Amino acid sequence: MINPANLFVCQAASLELFTDWLHTIHRCCFVMSQRSLFMSINAEYDRAIEQIEKLLKKGDRISAEEEHLLDLLSTLVEKYEDEHYPIEPAAPHEILQHLMEARGRKQKDIVHLFGSSGRASEAINGLRPISKIQAKALAEFFHVSTDLFLGV
Repeated sequence: MINPANLFVCQAASLELFTDWLHTIHRCCFVMSQRSLFMSINAEYDRAIEQIEKLLKKGDRISAEEEHLLDLLSTLVEKYEDEHYPIEPAAPHEILQHLMEARGRKQKDIVHLFGSSGRASEAINGLRPISKIQAKALAEFFHVSTDLFLGV
């Protein structure tokens, strides 16, 4: 003979397992839909980039409507990139290192801007902050804004 209390426990356990199973399926479906959405967004991003490149190749032959489309697509791509691929601000010494590398400059080429080889080395390696006077001299030397070296 079946004990009604045991039947209730079995039904409750089955209901709990069934509920867990439904939640698992729901989570899997959600993850799959998000992946599909992500792939769809990436495909749209790629299409927008292709369209922008085509419009840019037209140069002066671009129509007013195409120019508006270019502006719109550029704005959308910029917003997407800002959200998904943010660029962290660089420290002043990292900017100095980059400018030196990009322009083929060595420490000896900028020592005169710091007054000594030791101060130049410390500034390049981020061990000493770049002063306002040094930032002005570096900005003139590299033809860039002083803000780059002041962390503004």
